[in-house]
Amino acid sequence: MRSGELIRLTTKDIDNPVNFIRVISEQKNKEESRVPINQNAREIINRCIERNNKKNKVFRFKSQTDISHMFKRAVRKAGFEESFP
Repeated sequence: MRSGELIRLTTKDIDNPVNFIRVISEQKNKEESRVPINQNAREIINRCIERNNKKNKVFRFKSQTDISHMFKRAVRKAGFEESFP
């Protein structure tokens, strides 16, 4: 999924239909698409929804910059800094 799609993802998009994420495009001529959810993805999504219970958004980040910072933080924490400069 693209970062913009992740930012817009809401709880209504999960399991719509069952075991899929509905991805709604902001581009005029694009139709919505569906991404299958496996068990690992489902567990992560459920944890994110529980943490972000204030809104109907799945993830807490608000911009692509937030995603980039979180990714870099995770890379450092995992010890992969040399692989992702």
